[in-house]
Amino acid sequence: MDWLEKKVKEASMKQLAACGVALIAVLFALGFNERYLRNYFAGPYSMPASELLAAADAETPPRYWVTLQPEAVFETGIEEITVRKKRGVERSRSVTGSYYVARFGERLLVVKAHESHGKNDVLTGELIASRGDVIENMLKDTKDAAGLRPRFLPLMLDTHDFQSSGTIGLWIAAIIATLAVLLGGFAAWRWRSPAGHASLKALSPQAQAATSAAIAADLQAPLGEARARKHGDYILTTTHLLKTKGLRFAAHDLQDLLWAYLQVTQNKVLYVIPTSKTYALKLSFSKVAVDITGSEAVCKEIIEHLARHTPWALFGYSDELSTAYSKRRAEVIGLVAERKAALASHAATSI
Repeated sequence: MDWLEKKVKEASMKQLAACGVALIAVLFALGFNERYLRNYFAGPYSMPASELLAAADAETPPRYWVTLQPEAVFETGIEEITVRKKRGVERSRSVTGSYYVARFGERLLVVKAHESHGKNDVLTGELIASRGDVIENMLKDTKDAAGLRPRFLPLMLDTHDFQSSGTIGLWIAAIIATLAVLLGGFAAWRWRSPAGHASLKALSPQAQAATSAAIAADLQAPLGEARARKHGDYILTTTHLLKTKGLRFAAHDLQDLLWAYLQVTQNKVLYVIPTSKTYALKLSFSKVAVDITGSEAVCKEIIEHLARHTPWALFGYSDELSTAYSKRRAEVIGLVAERKAALASHAATSI
C-alpha cells in the first residue's frame, strides 16, 4: 500500500466512524425520547377521570397525551402574553395562551389552551407539571383561596400541538440516519477501493506509485531541507498540496496550479475603526480553488515556496486576472501552459 492509498483509507475510516457516531446519536435520541414516541404513535388516550385523579404527578401516567371529558370548563380571564423585543425595545405582543379550569368532581385541573373552549368541551393535550404561579394568580382575588388551593391537581393540561415537534424531529432523525447509512456505505466502499478516489483515479498505477514515493520523500526529508511545510489542515510538498486533517483527504498536484495571491482583509469596529488584519492565501487550480488562512508570515512563506517550485504559475491579484479565471479559464490555462513550456525550453537550452 503506497502513501496515497494509506491516506485515502485513513480518511475513509474517519468518515465511517463519523457516520457510526451519527447513527448512535440518532438511536440515543430516539431512546431518550421513548416515552414521548410511544405517546406520539399511539395517539391521544381517552383517560378516565378516575385515572387522572389518581395521578401523583405528570411523570406517573405512561400515556400523557390524553383526551379528557371534564364536567365543566370555566374561564379565568388569565392570558399568557408573549412580548417580542429588538435591542430592548418592544416590537409586538400577542396572546399565546389562555388559562381555564376544568372540574372533575371536587378536583380542579388547570388548562392552558391555545384556542377558545366552551363549558362542556372535550379537551385534548399534554399532561405537564402544574404551575403554582398560575394557580396563585387565579386565587389572588378569591375569598376562599385557602379552601380552593388543595382542590387543584398536581398536574395541568397543555392543549398545544403535541405532534408537530415530534414530526419535525423524526424527519430530522430519518434524514440524518439515511445520510449516515449512505455516506457510511460510500466510505466503506472507498476504504475497500481507494483507487476510485478523485485524487487517485486519474493516475496510472505507475504514476500513483511515483507520486506517493515523491510525497513520502518530501515528508521524510531532514528538517533543514524544508521540502514539506505544514500549515493548518494542509501539507505543502514540492509536488502537491495535501489536505490530511479532518474527514476528507485531497491531493492537489502543483503542476495544475494556475494562480496564487495573498488576500488581506482589514477588520473594522463599527465599520470605521480599523483593528486587526486577516490573511488568506488563494490558490486557484484548473478545476478547484483552495483557501489557506494564516499569519502574514506563514502566507508569504507559502508564496515563496510555490514561487520556487511552480515558477510558471501566475502570482499576485488583478481584476483582469480574476475576471479571466472566472469567465475565461481556458485562456488562463493556455497562458500558464505557455509559461511552463517556455521555462522547460529555457532549462533544456541551458543544459
